[in-house]
Amino acid sequence: MKEPKPNRVMLPAAVETVPGKPVQRWSAARKRDVVLRLLRGESIEAISRQIGIEPYRLEQWRERTLAALDSALKERPEDDPLQAGLGAAYALAMFAAMMPAMAAPKSRPYSCAGTP
Repeated sequence: MKEPKPNRVMLPAAVETVPGKPVQRWSAARKRDVVLRLLRGESIEAISRQIGIEPYRLEQWRERTLAALDSALKERPEDDPLQAGLGAAYALAMFAAMMPAMAAPKSRPYSCAGTP
C-alpha cells in the first residue's frame, strides 16, 4: 500500500457539524426551487422535513427572496421616459417658483450709505 505524500493534505469525504449529518452547500438554483415551493403554498414544516433544513432557515431564504424581488421591481432604467419627464417637470416648477421673485419690481433702487 502506498503512503500518502507528506506535503499533501488529506481531506475527509464529508465534513460533519452534527454527528451523522454532513454539511450541505445549497446552490442559488436549489434555494430558488425551495422558495418557489414555499410561495406556492407548500407547508414549511413538510419541506423542512423533506430536505433536512431548519424551518427558520427556509423563512430566511423566503424573506431574502421577497426583499430582492421588491428591490428589483423598484429599479428604473436610466433611459426611463417617465423619470426623465419628472426631472424636467421638477426643473420647470423650480424655475416658475423663482420667477416672481426675479420679476418683481423693486420699490426703490438700492442706494449707497449716506445718500438719500
